[in-house]
This record gives sequence, structure tokens and C-alpha cells, in this order.
Amino acid sequence: MIITFEEYECGVMVTSFAKSMKVHERLCKEEKPHIYWIENQFFMWPQNILLKISEKDNINLLSCHDFDVFEISSDGKAYLYYSNETVDNAIVVTMKCNSNCIMCPLPESVRRQGGNISVDNILNAIELMPCNARHLTVTGGEPFLIGTKLFLILNALKSKCQNTRILLLTNARALSYDPFLEQFLHSIPPKIVLGIPLHGYNANTHDNITNASGSFLETTIALKKLLKKEVPVELRIVVSKLNAQFISKIADLIIKEFSSVFCVKIMGLEMLGNAAKNESDVWISYIEAFKASKEAILNLIKNGIDVGLYNFPLCSVDQKFHMLCMKSITDYKVRFTEECTECTLRDACGGVFAGTIRMAKNDLKAWR
Repeated sequence: MIITFEEYECGVMVTSFAKSMKVHERLCKEEKPHIYWIENQFFMWPQNILLKISEKDNINLLSCHDFDVFEISSDGKAYLYYSNETVDNAIVVTMKCNSNCIMCPLPESVRRQGGNISVDNILNAIELMPCNARHLTVTGGEPFLIGTKLFLILNALKSKCQNTRILLLTNARALSYDPFLEQFLHSIPPKIVLGIPLHGYNANTHDNITNASGSFLETTIALKKLLKKEVPVELRIVVSKLNAQFISKIADLIIKEFSSVFCVKIMGLEMLGNAAKNESDVWISYIEAFKASKEAILNLIKNGIDVGLYNFPLCSVDQKFHMLCMKSITDYKVRFTEECTECTLRDACGGVFAGTIRMAKNDLKAWR
């Protein structure tokens, strides 16, 4: 959500939100900057200035919740950085990445040229977040491309969010180097899980997808070191036309070399960015992606490894595997078809990516 404050002159800032007077008084006592609502108007504290907004934005702001966090630019555009009513909050630290995965939902131009986010703003946002936040995702791009500044963010989360489940999405390549790994191990919050992609079963199959020579070696070295240190790892396998024929071989590698992983998530495609550009090379229907993964799923489970399915609508998966399917798509990206309105499993289904519905709509069938 983005809200525009008219005639705004307070400069760039990160601020909390108080919808109730009780929370306003608490935030004043804690000397935390915030937007507050009184007598049907919004003000900024500590400046205590009236914020001018359109009727539409007024309604949008009233839909927000106590302790939400906004980042406001110098031109008065306020971006909802943290929502206190959802578990789907993310801290994006950079859009750059040292891989260029052929099925990435972001375009290569963003991965190569995307800027870093202000670390100071991130630290200020963390300070304003409630300490009882249930879940946060730290993501990019590749978060480790901001270097040791990432440890400032992790240390802040470690200090503030002792009980928050934190998912760090990374290709882990930087963690193959011991000095960087040691700094990371000293910085990690207590309830962290690293979500790390594994696209192939050897250097050729993995690097062919990442478009980054040496990425398989660096990732697998990091995986072995992380697992040796008992850091929880969630391995992620994105199923595309390029690796569908050897998902079972990836599973065999996990069983042999990385059996102590926290879990394995098998994921359907989001057809935007690089994925859309390379559609003919990567697209595989969710039905075919599940069929290609079925043997691997059973083998992983047989060997005591927890497995989940992300981004798969329930109608694309055999019924006995429904318990593995998770609502993994961010709320605003979820789409259903008209066929889905008749489905008895609609409420339990995670739907399809907005960017993928054009590809998948003919495969979606209602359960009755």
C-alpha cells in the first residue's frame, strides 16, 4: 500500500502508526515517531503537524492497524513497510543478485542494476516493529550482496525479535567463505531458517539454471558448513522444464549429502520477469510439475525429510498430497478463475500467481 501525503515537508522518515489514543500515548511515552488519528484527522508526531491526504487515501490509512510501520519518502509517498495484522511481512535489503536464474520472476535488469535499500531505514523500521511479530522474511535479490551491513540488520533482529520466526532467502554462496560464515553465525537470530535454492544435482544442471558458473559448488559448500553448525535450512526446488526430468536426482542428492535439512519445499513457477522472457524454455504446468516431483516427494518422506509444496493449486496435486500444499503466495498476488468459484476446496487452496494465471487457467478444475 502506498499513501500520498500532500504538501509534505518532513523529509524521509520511518514512522509507526497509532489508530487508538492508547497506542498514541504509549508511542509518545516511548518517544517513537508515529502517525496518529484524532478528531477524524491524521497528524505526525513529534511534529504534531496535520497530514493532508485525499479521501481515498484517508480510507486506506484508516484500514491500517496500530503499530503498522511506514517508510515515507521526501515527496510524501508513504509505503506500508510492516503490517501488524499479517504474517507476510518482508524486509527487502537489495534487488541485486549474483545469480541470474532463468526462471526468476524478476527481470535481469533489476537483478543487475537494482539498488540497495537504506540500511538505516531498515534498522529504524525494526526498532518500530512490535517485538512479538510472528514472522519476517529477509530477502532480495541476494541479501549478502550488501556485505557486512546485513549483519547489522540480523543483529538488530536478534536483539529485538527473540520469538519471531525469521526466514532468510539466500543462495548462500557468500557463506561458502569461512570469514563471512563466522560473522553470520555470530549474528543470527534464535528462530532463523535459511531458504536456499537447489536447482540441479550437479554443477552442470544447477549452473545452467542460475547462469552463474561455480554457483553449485559455492552453494553446496555453504550447505555442508551450515548443516554442520546445525543452522536450520529449508531447501527450495523450483520446478521448471529445465529440471523437471531430474527432480528425483536432486532428491537423491539431498538424501545423500544434506539429509539433516529442516525441510524441502518444491515450488511451482511465477511467470514474470526472466521466467516470462524465457517462457518456452521454462514453463511447465503445475500438473506436470507435480507429476515430475511425485517420486522425489515420496523418497524424501521415506527418508525422514519434511516436504512441502509451494505455489501449487490443489487441483494440480493428487488428493493424498493435499496435506503438503501450503498457502504460499502473497495475498495481493493470488488469483482464481471462474471455474474455482464452484470448487469445494476453494477456501483451502492457495490459488495461482497473478502473473501465471494466463498460463494455468485451462488446467484449473473445480473439486465438487
